[in-house]
Amino acid sequence: MDWQSVSRITILLTIIVFSLLSIHVTADEVQKTCPMDSKLPGPQENEQLIRVTESKLRLLDKIIHNSSTAQRIENSKNEEAIELLKISRQYFMESKELFDQGCIKASEEKLNNGLQTIETASHKVVDSQRLDKAARKKYELLWEQAASLREAYDLIIKEKDNVSVNILDENSLEKLLHSSTKLAQQGNYKEANNTMLKATNMLEISLTIVRDKETLIHELEFGSIEEEYAYMLETNNSYTKLLKLVMGNQNTSDSKHASMAKLVERNKELRAAADVHISEGDMEAALANLENGTGNLIRALRFAGIGL
Repeated sequence: MDWQSVSRITILLTIIVFSLLSIHVTADEVQKTCPMDSKLPGPQENEQLIRVTESKLRLLDKIIHNSSTAQRIENSKNEEAIELLKISRQYFMESKELFDQGCIKASEEKLNNGLQTIETASHKVVDSQRLDKAARKKYELLWEQAASLREAYDLIIKEKDNVSVNILDENSLEKLLHSSTKLAQQGNYKEANNTMLKATNMLEISLTIVRDKETLIHELEFGSIEEEYAYMLETNNSYTKLLKLVMGNQNTSDSKHASMAKLVERNKELRAAADVHISEGDMEAALANLENGTGNLIRALRFAGIGL
C-alpha cells in the first residue's frame, strides 16, 4: 500500500469519525433544548407533525394579525380580551422560534395554547354585527307571524257574523306595532322584538278566544250530559293553555299574577274533584265542578284584560 492510499484512507476515516461525532452532538442538543422531540417517532410521523405544525402556525398568524376577530377585539373596550390577544400573539412568537430551532413538539404545544387563548378572547367580545343581523331577521319573522295571525283573526270575524268582534284590543295592538317599528328604525332590534312579541301574543290570544267562541256557538245543544261534559272539558283545557301563555308572556303586576295563579290552582282542585265524581258515576256533580273551575279561569283571564 503506497503513501497516497494510506493518506486517502486516513482522511476518509477522519471524515467518518467527525460525522459520527456531529450526529451525536446534534442528538444531545435536541435532548437538551427540545426534550419533547427526543421522543419523536420515525421520520414519516415526524414529517407529518411538521406539516401539521406549519399549518397551525399559518392559521394562528392569520387569526391574531389579519382577521375580523382580531380587529373586533382591538376595537373593543374589553381590556381582558385585548390582553388575551396579546398573550396569544406572544404564544405565536414563542412557537415560531421553537419551530425554527427544530423543537416541533414544543412549538405545537405553544400553538395550541395560542389558539385556545384567542378563542377565549373572541368569546369575550360580542360580534355585534352578527347579532344585529340575527335580530333583524327575527324582527322580520315576527312581523310575518303577526300578519298571519291578524289575517286568520279577520277571516273568522268576517265569515262568522255571530262571533263577538270586541275581543281584540285594536288600540293597544296599534300602539305596540307603532312602537316596535320606531324602535327598529332606531336600530334597537332587541326592544323592537320584545314589543313585537307582545303584539303577536295579543293576536294569538285573541285568535284562540275567537275560535273558542265560534265553537261555543255551534255546540250549545248537547245530546247528553256526557257530551256537555266533554265540551266543557275542552273549553277548560283551552283556557288553561291560554292562561299559561298570558302568564308567561304578558307583563302583569305581582298582585294580579298572584290572583291569577290562585284561580288557576282552584281550577285544578275542582277538576280533581270532578274526576272523583266521574269515578263514582255522578256526572251532574262532575259537570258542576268543571263549570266552576272554568269560571275561575275566566276570572283569571279578566285579570289579564281579556273579557270572555
